[in-house]
Amino acid sequence: MRIIQKNDRFIDPPFNVKEAAIPCAIFSYLVHIIRDFQKDQFNNLNYFADDRIIKIRPLMEPRYQLSLEIIFDLYLMVFERINVDKGSFTSLELNPTPEETRKRVYENIIKFRP
Repeated sequence: MRIIQKNDRFIDPPFNVKEAAIPCAIFSYLVHIIRDFQKDQFNNLNYFADDRIIKIRPLMEPRYQLSLEIIFDLYLMVFERINVDKGSFTSLELNPTPEETRKRVYENIIKFRP
């Protein structure tokens, strides 16, 4: 990467651009995660790892257990639609139809056992 101009010529910077960019990218990613987590906290949208859910779930009322199952399964529905081999997806994959969503919620209600 040539960014410094000297005598109408570009020269390499005096540092490794890739080495400088990687920590910046990781920092930016972590800031986004923290920001999204804080936004979820303020909107009462808390998400926890599976091992935490196993300890927490029995302490929840059945209606909250069901809500948790539905939320997870709706995210899973979107994830299952993404083509991981190509590494790409369109808004179609990210936006299931209302009918698909209703069906998935109904299936969760039917199979739910507190």
